[in-house]
Amino acid sequence: PLNRARAEIAEGRLSEAKTSLAEAERRRPGWPKIAFFRAQVEKEEGRLAEAESDLKRVLAKFPLDRVAWNNLGSVQWLAARYPEAIEAYGKTLAIDPEDVNAHYNLMRVYRALGDRRQEAHAPPAARRG
Repeated sequence: PLNRARAEIAEGRLSEAKTSLAEAERRRPGWPKIAFFRAQVEKEEGRLAEAESDLKRVLAKFPLDRVAWNNLGSVQWLAARYPEAIEAYGKTLAIDPEDVNAHYNLMRVYRALGDRRQEAHAPPAARRG
């Protein structure tokens, strides 16, 4: 069911993905991988608090998961919780200093804050958006 949910998420079939994720959770309760993909659905549906909660559950188990940190930063950015997003992207960059997604998204946070000086520190490749 988890692999089916992954495909359904990729295809934008969120309702079906929720059903598949529920089945995966029934079969393997508390598995962080399920929480990771459930967070994607929650984010797409605008349920940011739930997405954040699921991502934090993943990160409690896998604190070096840079993709989860990036996703958490994205959720926090969407919620206009910029200091938390900066911290999440900072965690990503502590794991992989060359993570272009983190640099780009950090630039977007600083731009939203009107901090052009910090925004300018993003690598040139990240500023192309």
